[in-house]
Amino acid sequence: YYNPAGVVYATGKKISASANAYYTTSKSYKSALGSSNWNRNSSTLLPNFFGIIQPIGKGVLGLSYAVPDSIIEDQDETFDNITSTISKFTINFNKQDTTYLFGPSYAQEIKDGLSLGATLYFHYRRKKVINNQHIVYADSSTYLSNVVDEREELGLRPMIGVMWSPPNLKYSFGMTISRTFVYDETIYIQTINKAQAASTAAFTRTTLNIKREYPWNINFGAAYFPSDSLLFSGDVSYYTSVKDDFGERVSVVNIAVGTEYYPSSTLALKGGFFTNVANTGKISAGDSGKNENIDLYGISLSATTFTRSTSLTLGTVYGFGSGRAQINNADPTAIQNVSATSLLIFIGTSYAF
Repeated sequence: YYNPAGVVYATGKKISASANAYYTTSKSYKSALGSSNWNRNSSTLLPNFFGIIQPIGKGVLGLSYAVPDSIIEDQDETFDNITSTISKFTINFNKQDTTYLFGPSYAQEIKDGLSLGATLYFHYRRKKVINNQHIVYADSSTYLSNVVDEREELGLRPMIGVMWSPPNLKYSFGMTISRTFVYDETIYIQTINKAQAASTAAFTRTTLNIKREYPWNINFGAAYFPSDSLLFSGDVSYYTSVKDDFGERVSVVNIAVGTEYYPSSTLALKGGFFTNVANTGKISAGDSGKNENIDLYGISLSATTFTRSTSLTLGTVYGFGSGRAQINNADPTAIQNVSATSLLIFIGTSYAF
């Protein structure tokens, strides 16, 4: 999943691995409803990785399944007396957005310490958003907005990787390049909107077959082994800019650094720090209905125990960040400051035989 060239260095003739995770997020849109904050929470429990590798001839064949993104948000709230002109605001919001990857990998050592690998993932993404907003004003007039947005993507995500671990040295280097290519996408959007001054609601239904463009992703990584019990690593990930029918995404660079310490041959302690910078572009005064822009940062901690043929990992990842958004359907030019946190708790296992 990260670099297919690395599977040639896995210990054991056959290895299977799996991971299950509980993921929860919280976002607070500051003063989005008068002086009140607008809070959204998400939680999901899912198997987010499974993989197996098998030596084939001079190389190693792998097969893996991954869920890199999964969001489930649900909100049903009513706010009273938000401002002097709004006596009641009701929102019903539900969002489900999950991406699945499944496919084979192959890697081979072309000379001592240098390996090449490739992965071809089948990409499937399903997204459904239902957003109902109802406002009752102080003069008893009303505003109503109902949006149903359903999207389904089918595509391929090829990845090519290289890894160089010079013999008898304490360094290792890696590089990957990948991109998702969508070959079929269906979008269904239904809206019901009644402006405050209108006596009836307007209804629209739209079906689109436009395709999302994903950025190229280029990764560079390095690791340093000062001793048999200590490892330091770092990764730089570059995403290109993209412009399509969905808008424009800017180019971004993310980094990750980590360390592993082995106090014994049966225990590993790991920690890391990473960034997750938004590629949606900054939101400024005068913008309308733009995608939210939240830059995130994360810290990870885990512990792994080993036996001769198995390993068990328990870990957690905490994320935090802030940014801006425009989420009010009645006033799409309004800008809200956003704070976000996330917590991931995961358990992983592997078995070599």
